[in-house]
Amino acid sequence: MKKCPNIRLDNIRGKSIREIVSLGVKAQYMNKLIKILIALYLLCTGVSYASSSPVSAKIVDEILFNGIVVKPSSDVKGVIEQLGQPLKKITKSIQNKITGIYDEITYLFYDEAEIWIYTTKGLEKNWSKVSEVVITGNKYTLPNNLKIGLNEEEVTNILGNASMTQNSTTWYYFPSDDEPHLQLILEFQNRILKEFRWSCMP
Repeated sequence: MKKCPNIRLDNIRGKSIREIVSLGVKAQYMNKLIKILIALYLLCTGVSYASSSPVSAKIVDEILFNGIVVKPSSDVKGVIEQLGQPLKKITKSIQNKITGIYDEITYLFYDEAEIWIYTTKGLEKNWSKVSEVVITGNKYTLPNNLKIGLNEEEVTNILGNASMTQNSTTWYYFPSDDEPHLQLILEFQNRILKEFRWSCMP
Protein backbone atom coordinates (compact mmCIF):
# COMPACT_ATOMS: atom_id res chain seq x y z
CA MET A 1 0.00 0.00 0.00
CA LYS A 2 1.35 3.42 -0.96
CA LYS A 3 1.92 5.81 1.89
CA CYS A 4 0.69 9.36 1.96
CA PRO A 5 3.55 11.75 1.12
CA ASN A 6 5.08 13.71 3.94
CA ILE A 7 3.36 17.12 4.18
CA ARG A 8 5.18 19.59 6.39
CA LEU A 9 2.89 21.97 8.22
CA ASP A 10 5.24 24.90 7.59
CA ASN A 11 4.80 24.27 3.85
CA ILE A 12 1.02 24.70 3.95
CA ARG A 13 0.52 27.21 6.73
CA GLY A 14 -1.10 30.37 5.36
CA LYS A 15 -1.79 28.92 1.94
CA SER A 16 -5.18 28.55 0.26
CA ILE A 17 -6.56 25.10 -0.58
CA ARG A 18 -5.74 25.73 -4.28
CA GLU A 19 -2.13 26.53 -3.38
CA ILE A 20 -1.84 23.43 -1.20
CA VAL A 21 -3.18 21.20 -3.95
CA SER A 22 -0.64 22.74 -6.33
CA LEU A 23 2.17 21.39 -4.13
CA GLY A 24 1.75 18.15 -6.03
CA VAL A 25 -0.40 16.10 -3.68
CA LYS A 26 -2.12 13.42 -5.73
CA ALA A 27 -5.90 12.99 -5.76
CA GLN A 28 -5.79 9.67 -3.86
CA TYR A 29 -4.30 11.51 -0.89
CA MET A 30 -6.97 14.21 -0.68
CA ASN A 31 -8.83 12.57 2.23
CA LYS A 32 -5.70 12.82 4.38
CA LEU A 33 -5.18 16.40 3.24
CA ILE A 34 -8.75 17.29 4.20
CA LYS A 35 -8.13 15.97 7.71
CA ILE A 36 -4.94 18.02 7.99
CA LEU A 37 -6.77 21.18 6.92
CA ILE A 38 -9.59 20.53 9.39
CA ALA A 39 -7.07 19.92 12.16
CA LEU A 40 -5.19 23.14 11.43
CA TYR A 41 -8.41 25.15 11.46
CA LEU A 42 -9.72 23.61 14.67
CA LEU A 43 -6.45 24.08 16.54
CA CYS A 44 -7.54 27.69 16.95
CA THR A 45 -10.89 26.75 18.54
CA GLY A 46 -9.85 24.86 21.66
CA VAL A 47 -9.80 21.40 20.10
CA SER A 48 -7.64 18.59 21.48
CA TYR A 49 -6.78 15.21 19.96
CA ALA A 50 -6.16 11.67 21.25
CA SER A 51 -5.52 8.18 19.92
CA SER A 52 -7.51 5.08 20.79
CA SER A 53 -6.86 1.33 21.08
CA PRO A 54 -7.32 -1.01 18.07
CA VAL A 55 -10.30 -2.68 19.80
CA SER A 56 -12.04 0.64 20.41
CA ALA A 57 -11.25 1.79 16.86
CA LYS A 58 -12.92 -1.37 15.50
CA ILE A 59 -16.07 -0.66 17.55
CA VAL A 60 -16.18 2.93 16.27
CA ASP A 61 -15.73 1.73 12.67
CA GLU A 62 -18.58 -0.77 13.03
CA ILE A 63 -20.94 1.89 14.38
CA LEU A 64 -19.96 4.40 11.70
CA PHE A 65 -20.33 2.04 8.74
CA ASN A 66 -23.38 0.14 10.04
CA GLY A 67 -25.22 3.24 11.27
CA ILE A 68 -27.50 3.53 14.29
CA VAL A 69 -31.25 3.00 14.73
CA VAL A 70 -31.92 2.87 10.94
CA LYS A 71 -30.05 1.50 7.93
CA PRO A 72 -27.76 4.17 6.42
CA SER A 73 -29.04 3.38 2.89
CA SER A 74 -32.68 4.05 3.82
CA ASP A 75 -34.86 6.53 1.97
CA VAL A 76 -37.74 8.39 3.66
CA LYS A 77 -40.16 5.52 3.10
CA GLY A 78 -37.63 3.06 4.48
CA VAL A 79 -37.08 5.04 7.67
CA ILE A 80 -40.83 5.31 8.27
CA GLU A 81 -41.18 1.56 7.71
CA GLN A 82 -38.52 0.98 10.37
CA LEU A 83 -39.62 3.57 12.96
CA GLY A 84 -43.25 4.33 12.14
CA GLN A 85 -44.84 7.67 11.35
CA PRO A 86 -42.85 10.65 12.71
CA LEU A 87 -44.26 13.30 15.00
CA LYS A 88 -43.23 15.89 12.41
CA LYS A 89 -41.83 15.89 8.88
CA ILE A 90 -40.08 18.77 7.10
CA THR A 91 -38.63 18.68 3.58
CA LYS A 92 -36.34 21.39 2.22
CA SER A 93 -35.05 21.71 -1.34
CA ILE A 94 -31.37 22.32 -2.04
CA GLN A 95 -30.11 23.81 -5.27
CA ASN A 96 -28.01 21.48 -7.39
CA LYS A 97 -25.49 22.88 -9.89
CA ILE A 98 -26.55 20.34 -12.51
CA THR A 99 -29.61 21.37 -14.57
CA GLY A 100 -32.53 18.99 -14.15
CA ILE A 101 -31.24 17.53 -10.91
CA TYR A 102 -32.24 18.74 -7.48
CA ASP A 103 -31.63 17.68 -3.91
CA GLU A 104 -33.81 17.48 -0.83
CA ILE A 105 -33.25 17.01 2.86
CA THR A 106 -36.14 15.48 4.77
CA TYR A 107 -36.18 15.84 8.56
CA LEU A 108 -38.17 13.24 10.47
CA PHE A 109 -38.79 14.09 14.12
CA TYR A 110 -39.51 11.32 16.63
CA ASP A 111 -39.67 11.22 20.39
CA GLU A 112 -35.98 11.30 21.43
CA ALA A 113 -34.73 10.92 17.84
CA GLU A 114 -34.26 12.98 14.70
CA ILE A 115 -33.47 11.46 11.30
CA TRP A 116 -32.23 13.41 8.25
CA ILE A 117 -32.48 11.84 4.78
CA TYR A 118 -30.62 13.32 1.81
CA THR A 119 -32.21 12.65 -1.60
CA THR A 120 -31.06 13.47 -5.13
CA LYS A 121 -33.79 13.53 -7.78
CA GLY A 122 -33.71 13.87 -11.55
CA LEU A 123 -31.43 10.90 -12.20
CA GLU A 124 -32.64 7.67 -13.82
CA LYS A 125 -33.38 6.54 -10.29
CA ASN A 126 -33.74 8.73 -7.22
CA TRP A 127 -30.84 8.30 -4.82
CA SER A 128 -31.25 8.58 -1.03
CA LYS A 129 -29.24 8.01 2.10
CA VAL A 130 -29.48 8.85 5.79
CA SER A 131 -27.24 11.81 6.53
CA GLU A 132 -27.87 12.38 10.25
CA VAL A 133 -29.29 10.39 13.18
CA VAL A 134 -29.59 12.30 16.45
CA ILE A 135 -30.50 10.43 19.64
CA THR A 136 -31.38 12.32 22.83
CA GLY A 137 -32.95 9.57 24.98
CA ASN A 138 -33.06 5.83 25.52
CA LYS A 139 -36.23 4.97 23.62
CA TYR A 140 -34.01 3.71 20.78
CA THR A 141 -31.24 1.20 21.41
CA LEU A 142 -27.68 2.17 20.58
CA PRO A 143 -25.01 -0.47 19.85
CA ASN A 144 -22.39 -1.78 22.29
CA ASN A 145 -24.40 -0.84 25.41
CA LEU A 146 -24.11 2.85 24.64
CA LYS A 147 -26.93 4.97 25.99
CA ILE A 148 -27.81 8.51 26.93
CA GLY A 149 -26.90 9.17 30.57
CA LEU A 150 -23.52 7.40 30.61
CA ASN A 151 -20.69 9.37 32.13
CA GLU A 152 -17.49 10.23 30.28
CA GLU A 153 -15.53 7.32 31.74
CA GLU A 154 -18.21 4.80 30.74
CA VAL A 155 -18.27 6.15 27.18
CA THR A 156 -14.48 6.01 26.96
CA ASN A 157 -14.51 2.40 28.18
CA ILE A 158 -16.67 1.52 25.16
CA LEU A 159 -15.44 3.81 22.37
CA GLY A 160 -11.96 4.66 23.59
CA ASN A 161 -10.54 8.16 23.43
CA ALA A 162 -12.31 10.53 21.07
CA SER A 163 -10.49 11.43 17.85
CA MET A 164 -10.80 15.03 18.99
CA THR A 165 -12.73 17.06 21.53
CA GLN A 166 -13.94 20.64 21.54
CA ASN A 167 -14.34 22.60 24.77
CA SER A 168 -14.30 19.19 26.54
CA THR A 169 -18.07 18.85 26.01
CA THR A 170 -18.18 17.79 22.34
CA TRP A 171 -16.42 14.57 21.35
CA TYR A 172 -15.76 13.52 17.75
CA TYR A 173 -14.98 10.00 16.54
CA PHE A 174 -13.73 9.35 12.99
CA PRO A 175 -13.25 6.05 11.14
CA SER A 176 -9.80 4.51 10.97
CA ASP A 177 -9.69 4.43 7.14
CA ASP A 178 -9.56 8.21 6.68
CA GLU A 179 -13.13 8.45 5.31
CA PRO A 180 -13.79 12.15 6.07
CA HIS A 181 -17.56 12.09 5.61
CA LEU A 182 -18.45 9.79 8.52
CA GLN A 183 -18.33 10.86 12.16
CA LEU A 184 -19.86 10.35 15.57
CA ILE A 185 -20.51 13.51 17.58
CA LEU A 186 -21.22 13.15 21.29
CA GLU A 187 -22.47 16.03 23.41
CA PHE A 188 -21.91 16.04 27.17
CA GLN A 189 -23.38 18.19 29.92
CA ASN A 190 -21.85 18.03 33.39
CA ARG A 191 -19.78 15.06 32.10
CA ILE A 192 -22.95 13.11 31.24
CA LEU A 193 -23.84 12.04 27.67
CA LYS A 194 -26.86 14.06 26.51
CA GLU A 195 -26.81 13.60 22.71
CA PHE A 196 -25.43 10.92 20.38
CA ARG A 197 -25.15 11.88 16.70
CA TRP A 198 -24.22 9.70 13.73
CA SER A 199 -23.35 11.84 10.72
CA CYS A 200 -22.62 11.10 7.07
CA MET A 201 -22.04 14.34 5.21
CA PRO A 202 -23.24 14.36 1.56
